[in-house]
Amino acid sequence: MKRKNIFPVVASALLVFASAASSQQPTEVDAQPTERRSPPGAVIIQCPVPMNVNLTAPPPTAATPYAPDFPPPPSSPSGIEPNFGGTAINRHFRHTFTWKPLTRCCQYLRGKLTFTYKALIGGTSATSPNAGNDTWGIYKGTSVLASGQIYGSFPFSPGTTGTKTIPLTPAMLTGDRLSFLVQDDTSITSATLNVVACCVRK
Repeated sequence: MKRKNIFPVVASALLVFASAASSQQPTEVDAQPTERRSPPGAVIIQCPVPMNVNLTAPPPTAATPYAPDFPPPPSSPSGIEPNFGGTAINRHFRHTFTWKPLTRCCQYLRGKLTFTYKALIGGTSATSPNAGNDTWGIYKGTSVLASGQIYGSFPFSPGTTGTKTIPLTPAMLTGDRLSFLVQDDTSITSATLNVVACCVRK
């Protein structure tokens, strides 16, 4: 079902963002009133059913891409890396986090994707034909909604590791899933998804 914008004003004022990522189903959290300043005349609406999504992979080691979100697989010599912690170059990594909402009507408010990575080969610049030009992308319905460079400092050596955190918009979270892709000479060693939502019961 299409998610409705059920709280056009400050629906996120009383949501609690989970501090630790773990593999679990969305959880319902207490909506305790908090004291905060608001513009004169503003209406603060308490969320009936706050929801946090906190998911981590691996486990499982195998990636679980939702194929309709991604473009057709790249042709040779590139391929698809099926696992977290892959060791082969010229393979695109694809993974989709999926979850079940607490109710039939939820509005996703914000989120973040954090992944750790390792360069399988070195990189000399952001446009060099090695790991230096590798990028990440958030996909939905074969369209890229956001993308960016993985590496920001050059040159770097094989085995270089790092962590990337990407803020997520509600549009990226529609369909109760988040799909991302990473090129191509970079191994993704882990990924964590955190989402804040507000739901109602009908």
